[in-house]
Amino acid sequence: MKKILFISLMASALLADISKVDAQKALIQNVIPNSKFIKYEKAVELDGFYRVYFDNGQLLYINPLNETIVFGEVWSKEGKSYTTHFVQKWKEELAKNELKNISIDKLLKPAKKAIFNKGTQNNYSFVLFTDPECPFCKTVEKFFSQNNTTVYYNFTPLPFHKNAKEWSEIALSSKDFKQALNDIHSENIPTVELTDAAKKQLEEMEILAKELKVEGTPKIYVIDEKEQKIVDVVNGADIPKLEKYIK
Repeated sequence: MKKILFISLMASALLADISKVDAQKALIQNVIPNSKFIKYEKAVELDGFYRVYFDNGQLLYINPLNETIVFGEVWSKEGKSYTTHFVQKWKEELAKNELKNISIDKLLKPAKKAIFNKGTQNNYSFVLFTDPECPFCKTVEKFFSQNNTTVYYNFTPLPFHKNAKEWSEIALSSKDFKQALNDIHSENIPTVELTDAAKKQLEEMEILAKELKVEGTPKIYVIDEKEQKIVDVVNGADIPKLEKYIK
């Protein structure tokens, strides 16, 4: 009888905890009714607030009781940004989860391969989601071109770059892909006839980027050629992080 009573009390406590969690989630959702968040947790650095995490790698501080939202950085008195710290941890968690749900074949299927200098020398190749008008992409592409790398390009024209789609099609239509890239980066846009094959290839690249929720460029997937697996995702022009796979 005592055992049955103990189990009953445990079940009641568990249901109470679940109910409390659901209530907290509902209160947070009430503050941001049109936004979908992935998880939330109490923010010990900001009394009464929760850190609310989104699938784009960002977070908000929300107080569900007084319906307050804090945008921007939350700092400690020592000058440490709590926001930056937790955003970085969240992006790392998202990246790990992303690596579990994507295959190399899927990344490479629509991509355009480019070999720079001697090509891959350190077991690693790169799948680059790039926009030809993006200055940060230009920095990454210059870095790749100056090293021994194998890069698989997936063009991802961003909507606010008016020439990005056309320039992507020009590069894919050109007989010398790498030279076309150099010319485009120098704003010496090649004059070529756009091919149907290039347009179709770009469309497939854009579909893949949308499926992977690539909302900004550059984004780079690192492939271990020896192990045949994706080992890292690099967001932005993080040259120091890329260097460890080349040097």
